[in-house]
Amino acid sequence: SGERRVTFNIIAKPLTQDDVSISLIENQIFTGNPITPKPTVKYGDETLEENTDYELIYADNTGAGTATITINFKGNYSGTATTNFEIIAKDLTNDDNLTSSVIPAQTYTGDPIEPKPEIKYGDKVLEEGKDYTLTYENNTNIGNATVKVEFIGDYTGETEYPFVIQVKEANADNTVISDIEAAAY
Repeated sequence: SGERRVTFNIIAKPLTQDDVSISLIENQIFTGNPITPKPTVKYGDETLEENTDYELIYADNTGAGTATITINFKGNYSGTATTNFEIIAKDLTNDDNLTSSVIPAQTYTGDPIEPKPEIKYGDKVLEEGKDYTLTYENNTNIGNATVKVEFIGDYTGETEYPFVIQVKEANADNTVISDIEAAAY
């Protein structure tokens, strides 16, 4: 009879991308905030637990495009795996949160008139060249004109805003009356 003690080390099982299955993540719509979907991670038939068996690290998960999730295994497992998901641009066509400053009536100049409306999505002021581009129609002569907005980058869709080009009022400051030479009739 007797007792024998043996010391041994339990080491974490190394896992690779090929050892695990990671659920597909559906496309996410741009929100302006970091997007952090939670994939299901399985090793064989066992569903692993976040914060016990692995932790998630996100990259490029705010703007439209491809985001990456790195899965760092821990606890009884070691190693890493990755998965991707797409963040798609938010369609602002007919969105009730989209607003624009009113374009006041413009005065005819003979040249194309290109007013720049302030365009907001909720409380965020959007930037021309980053969030949208502007094009104009019928913007030289007196009458109704249009500024067309095409959303780009993290946004998609289009909208348009009307404005009016009005007659330039004649007054003493902008009118020159020259003398008429005497002539015999």
